[in-house]
This record gives sequence, C-alpha cells and structure tokens, in this order.
Amino acid sequence: MASTDEKLPTFEFQCLCKTRDDCKLRRYIDRKDELIGTFCTVCSSEYLRHDYVISGKDETNEKDTNEKTQFLPKPTPSLDKNTAYQVQSSTTPIDLKRFADEIKIGDHITWQRKVGYWHHAIVEDVEETMLKLIQWNKNTENRRTEIMRDCLKVETQEDGFYSKTYRIDYPEEITKLNNTELVLARAKSRLGDTGYGPFTDNCESFATYCKTGVEQSHQVAWLKGKVNELITHNVVTTARTVVKATCTIVQKTASVAKQTLPTLIQEAPSAAGGIFPAEGIEYAVKGSNWVGAGIVLVIEGGFVAWDLSKAYKERKDGKTTRNNFIETAIRRVVEGLMSAGLSVLFSLGPELIGIAVGAPLGPAGIIVGGIIGGVVGGVVGKVVGTALGSFIGKVISSSFKADDRAVTDISELESGDHIVVYSWLLHPRCHAIVVEHDGINKIKVIRNRYSVGVVEEWIPFSKPLFRVEYKQGTCKDAANVVETARSMIGERKYSLALYNCKSFARQCKSSLPLEPDDEPWQLINHEDIPDEALQKPCLEESVSNENVAP
Repeated sequence: MASTDEKLPTFEFQCLCKTRDDCKLRRYIDRKDELIGTFCTVCSSEYLRHDYVISGKDETNEKDTNEKTQFLPKPTPSLDKNTAYQVQSSTTPIDLKRFADEIKIGDHITWQRKVGYWHHAIVEDVEETMLKLIQWNKNTENRRTEIMRDCLKVETQEDGFYSKTYRIDYPEEITKLNNTELVLARAKSRLGDTGYGPFTDNCESFATYCKTGVEQSHQVAWLKGKVNELITHNVVTTARTVVKATCTIVQKTASVAKQTLPTLIQEAPSAAGGIFPAEGIEYAVKGSNWVGAGIVLVIEGGFVAWDLSKAYKERKDGKTTRNNFIETAIRRVVEGLMSAGLSVLFSLGPELIGIAVGAPLGPAGIIVGGIIGGVVGGVVGKVVGTALGSFIGKVISSSFKADDRAVTDISELESGDHIVVYSWLLHPRCHAIVVEHDGINKIKVIRNRYSVGVVEEWIPFSKPLFRVEYKQGTCKDAANVVETARSMIGERKYSLALYNCKSFARQCKSSLPLEPDDEPWQLINHEDIPDEALQKPCLEESVSNENVAP
C-alpha cells in the first residue's frame, strides 16, 4: 500500500464491499490536509466528497456541511481508445524554453524516450528550471521501481527528434470533474506503490488514473491492436501453408497414379482444359503463393485504412495537429508495407531455401516452415516498420515550420490568430489573420487577395477551418499581429509564388529574425516585385465587409 510523508488524518469509512481495512483503502488528501476521497483497492470503487462528485462547489449548499462532507461514489467516465495513436491524440506541444509558462500543476505530460516508448508523469510543481513530478521510476536507493517524487531538470536544448514534450488534453467535462486538488490527491495516494507492470499498471495508466479516476493506457491498446493484426496474418499464413501442403500431397499422389495407370489418366483428362490432375495441382500449388500473399496484403491494407480513417477523424475533430497526423499516417503505411511484405517473404523463405539447396520441403516442412516464417516475418515487419515509419514521419513533419489544428467552434478563435479556410478545388487553402468574430457564424479577417489586395472583410465561419500553431516565442502578440496586418491594408502587390495569402499571414504573425534559408517572401522588398511576376490566383467567395456587423 502507498505511503506518503504527510501526516494523514484519521477517518472511519466502509466501502460497499465491506472493506474497512485501511491498508486496502487509498486516502485522497488535498493540499490543506483535508480528506476529499478514498479508493478501495479490493473492488476498485472510488468515493469522493460530495462537492467533488457534483462537479463544483458553486453547486453545493454552503450551509449544509453534513452534505458537503458526505462521501459518494464517483461516476466512471467514458474514455476514448484510438489505437491509431500510441498516446492520446489530443495533445499540446510544449516549448521547453518556456515550459514554466505552459505547464501547470496537475498536468499530465508525456515525452518520447530514445528507445521509442512514451513516458508519462503528473506535474506536482513547476519551478524556473525544474519540474517536480510524481511518476513511475526506479528508486536509486533500493533499486525498486515504484511511484515516487522526482525532480526533472528541463533541458531546453533540442535532442534530435525525441525532444518533443506534450501535455495530454482531456475534454472539458473531464477536467471539470477532476480538478487540480483531486488529481494531486490521487497521485500522492499512490506514492510508494510497487508492482509496475508494462501491460497492467504502467506510467500512462497511472497518469490517466490521476486525471480521470480510470486506469487506461493508449500504448497498451495500440500494442493489442498490433497483436490482433499479427494473429490475423498468422491465420492466413497457416491456412495458405496447409492448402499448399495438401496440394503437394495430392500432386504427388496424382503423379504416382499417372505413372501406374497411364491409360486411365489419358482417357480421363481433368476438366481444366485437358490438363492432367498432377499438372493442375502443380498450378494450384504455385498459385497458392500468390493467393496467400494477396490475402495478407488485402488484410493489412484494411487495417491500415481503418487506422488512417480514425486518425483523420481525430484530425477533423480538432483533437490532433497536422504534423501529428502526418507522422501517424507515414508510420502506419510504412509499418503495414513492412509487416505484410516480410510476412509473405519469410513464409516462403524455408521453401525457397530448400529449392536452392536441392532438397525441397515436404508437406510437413511446408507447413512448419511457412507458419514459423510468417510469424517471424510479421513480428519483424511490425517492429522495423514502426521504427522506420516513425523516423521518416518525424523527419518529414519537422521540415514544416508551423503546425495547425482544426477549429470546431467559432468561440475557439481569438484576435491575431492565423487561420486557414478552404475555398475551392484549385485554391483549397486560403490564409488570413483574425480580427474578431460575431460568436455565431462570421469572422472578420485581414488577408491578401489578388482582386483587391490586402483587405479587412467578413467571411463565413465554415468547417473545415484550421488555426496555424507557431512555436512559443516565434510569433508576435495578438495586438501587434492585427496592427501589422492593418498597416498593410490597401497594398496590391500579390504574387502567387512570392507574396500570396500565406506569406502575408506569416509575415504578420511571425517574429523570427530573417535568416538566409527563410522563405523567399521574407527576403524580398515587396516594392521590387516586377509586374510580370504577378499571377492571377484562384478567386474565392467572401462575405462583403460592407453593411455586415456582428
């Protein structure tokens, strides 16, 4: 049972499962040393003080102290499981150079370690150069893995592709029911716990439990999905090798019959165009390789398409960014190709080796060798494909200087935001700077258009709409962004290649100094753009800025 260094208040409580043993009950103590809840480790039931269960003290009767101190069972929230992502897809990247401004007490943070998996922790305190965490880690004194307090010195220097740190974002209804005090109380109630299990009680399930009251690991769910895919591949491989071995037996039997009864076989040709049974079976044996390979590829393609559709839905719903989606899509495609390809290749390997050495496999060899080869190939393909795909995805996504996330509600927009709206087929992404919105269905923006130049106008709020996300410290403040954009209203220097709607919006938003490798629009004098360089862009419909008000 967990132990803490706080002096815990005594209490009497009996769970519905009749447990009264303090060793079986975790006590939730807030920062005022008040008991706010318990968790029964026997029946996994959580009981919280009345004001925590009804989601806020503003809904309680302050005069009814007996009701406030009553312990009630906590409703179990429903959490999404998306096996397309190794971690919860709804995340916010943290700029480590400004982590003290972006990370708050009680946050669930995660970062990817160099071995490939994601580590998770709960933030207990934030200092200037240090994060105080509660997490699973190895105790250097007793060499045990346990839930403990750690101080993590934040290194602001980039470390390849594995320096990304994220805050896990939970839905508003979850955060309202699980405030900072409750999150920290849950975390502290488990201090000293041992018994770490990668598939049962790991760092992610611990952090998720602290934030929601439910233990859940996306990495485990993702891994289970991979295992299910491998099992499916192996079933197909096994069926193919059994069919192949059966065909081999029939082929040899037919060959013997052909030699001993030549007259009967010649007078009774097979129905397949006069082909002898032995020859027909031989064609079936050879064809089974292609059929088996095709089935594996189709099945893996279905798994890939399913995962990509779920990832795209997360992207469309605004739960994940463009770069995260790109990384996931590339990883998943590479993983699928490697897994299916090696599964097929390895299942044929033993047979090909036998032919090469002049000792073809018999039926038993075909079955055993094909099954073992398919299993090994599938596993190796998953591992290599995941690692290679993740690396390729990170390389590609890191080449983009900015990211974007879908906006699902107009209230999410703020003045100074750089947004991308979809216009029509030949001009799908139109960039603009937000000035204000009416809270219903119209947005006032400043953007660069060919027909009228830089204008301030109202446009309809329609989905899909994306907000471009800049790294902290690389963009101007909102007032400065709008002021810069308004200072260029009336300019009519539009170049599809050198100074378009995207380059205008980025010029208004970005505060980065000019570098030799920056985009061309940052290094040119707009007045020096020759008229012949101007190209007519795709036109777009807008809501006129005349006679329109929120």
